[in-house]
Amino acid sequence: MIKLEYNWFADGIIDFEYKKYLLLAYLKSVGKNFISNKLYPDLGDLVKHYNNLAEFLKNKNAASESFPKELKSLDFENFILNYQRTLQDDRLMDDILKIVDFSMPAFKKYLEEGREIYDWIESRMLLRQVGIVSLQQQYGYMLIRNGDENESKVYTYSLTIFQSPEENYRGITTNYITSLSSINYHNVQTTIMKHHQLLVPPAVFAIESELHFPVDETLLPIAKRTLVRYLSAHE
Repeated sequence: MIKLEYNWFADGIIDFEYKKYLLLAYLKSVGKNFISNKLYPDLGDLVKHYNNLAEFLKNKNAASESFPKELKSLDFENFILNYQRTLQDDRLMDDILKIVDFSMPAFKKYLEEGREIYDWIESRMLLRQVGIVSLQQQYGYMLIRNGDENESKVYTYSLTIFQSPEENYRGITTNYITSLSSINYHNVQTTIMKHHQLLVPPAVFAIESELHFPVDETLLPIAKRTLVRYLSAHE
């Protein structure tokens, strides 16, 4: 997998053809992973890259507007004063902007492709609660069955809340603990209670995929997001 640093467009050698080569090599690697239904970490990186470029343009434009301006002409008929910036972009900034203008549509194209694959895979997954409904669902157990495999992977999960100046958002932490050879979930909750010496039935969710997908790169990340969304909607 080819790694592209988040400040790649403005760091090191600032040359359009060189940066274009780096970008296309990175996106080619991403495309190969997408063909194999491997979404992560590439899809998350694409979001960060696109947002970085958008933020760069936003800050650059805000800085340009703050530069001093001088009166260029007067439109007496329409009572308009026309100004021009006294500080113009230098060649280095022009080259960076050229790189950014080329890169944003390219990132957006692959982002849209990745999201289409994500939505398609998610539509092939089924989530259901197993056993007695627990009153405490901020933590519990998540079972994942991949395609027609005759076993399910068992993970513990714990919801967390991340805070930012703009909003709070939920995250989830999981840890793999074991696999169950049986795909019958009838006694899973009881088995977990006995194995971990629990007095209260824990929350247990089973997520089954209709088709087989890479676990770490695709199935687990999507399952985690699906569970977070479900729990948030059923608070």
